[in-house]
Amino acid sequence: MKTLITALLVFSSPQLACSEKVINDFLMAAEENVNYFKPSGLSEQEMGAFTTWIEDAQFRVKTITDNNFSFNNHDESYEIRIQPKAWGQRDLENNLLKLQLTQYNNRYTQLLTSALTKRYFVIMDYLEHQYKTRYQIKLSSLLEQESQLLSSQVTSSSFNAKKLLETQEMLEHSKDMLVLYMKRLNATRKLLGLPQVYSDNLQSLSDTDWVIKVSEIDRFLLLAEKTDLDESAPAVVDAKTRLKMIQTENQLLKTKQQLGVDLLRFEYKDSKNDEMAFQLGVNIPLGSSYNGIKSYRKLSMEQSQLENKTRELRQTLVQIRQEIDWLSQELRLMQASSERIRKRLRQKSIGSDPFLTISLQKQLFADQIKYFERKKNLLKHYVSYLATSGKLTEQPLRNWIQSGTPHLIPR
Repeated sequence: MKTLITALLVFSSPQLACSEKVINDFLMAAEENVNYFKPSGLSEQEMGAFTTWIEDAQFRVKTITDNNFSFNNHDESYEIRIQPKAWGQRDLENNLLKLQLTQYNNRYTQLLTSALTKRYFVIMDYLEHQYKTRYQIKLSSLLEQESQLLSSQVTSSSFNAKKLLETQEMLEHSKDMLVLYMKRLNATRKLLGLPQVYSDNLQSLSDTDWVIKVSEIDRFLLLAEKTDLDESAPAVVDAKTRLKMIQTENQLLKTKQQLGVDLLRFEYKDSKNDEMAFQLGVNIPLGSSYNGIKSYRKLSMEQSQLENKTRELRQTLVQIRQEIDWLSQELRLMQASSERIRKRLRQKSIGSDPFLTISLQKQLFADQIKYFERKKNLLKHYVSYLATSGKLTEQPLRNWIQSGTPHLIPR
């Protein structure tokens, strides 16, 4: 059996295991993949477009001829028309431009959140495949021992042929599963940028020790609940930004409709008797416009949307938190159960019975597999909580599933 395992699992050295640096680089690649969508800051040209006090300006030239359409005798007039901006319009337009940039930044954050979440899930798949492969090796070894013990009783009255056949069948199935787990493990290694290598020392590797403990997750969530997550949640930030944009647009519409100068016109007429003219146009607000009523209704709808998004966010976070609490309690019970089995295995009365020892060890391995499956489920809920609340993309970026949540280092 050892020869078979050696041929199947060829991991040459612990240095080739999934190190913290590999995880760091894999997560940082998410930021590089979405940097194309990251908006740049406002340029001087963009800001300059909103620093002038003039909304529109025109220069006009008019030529007047006689009835014979002769251009020998004609008059010309030159006209300049200026539409000044309303009082406060320039500041509101600047605010709208900044809010639009905030909206673009939030969309980039949402893309980064999605990219990081997918990569965290890939890492969890890797940990699961490695964990299951490692314990499948142990299970195969136990089944082989059990098969040998049963075979050694073939000449005794206690020989159980049915039990031997069942154990041999389980051993063959375990070998097949080992091959499958190995393929899945190498597939995820490839996604992480690790070479597909081979060795028989998978059991000695400890590259999962860096994973965050459940107690750390509980402490972090308790601290997170004391902060205002509404300020960082992408869905709520997006709704707040839209509301502010509509509020600003509504103020801008009112500003343009207020009493004020709407037109300045200067005209010079080149003729026998040179003439000059000056015209002043004043905007007079009378009643409510259709655009004003539509803007008010849109503002009311966005306020309702923000309230709904905020309520949905809080409900979602509470549900995720409750699920994490249930899984955390279940993991503690499973740990206690595993510890009881280990205590029994240390008892001399049990150690003297090889079949009972093997049975308890198989139960322990099965419990440990279930434990890791629950731990993976808890980690997924934990990452979902971070993504929903906006914590996942807080700068500087962190490795949230590593103990101590260290900052990620640019590649």
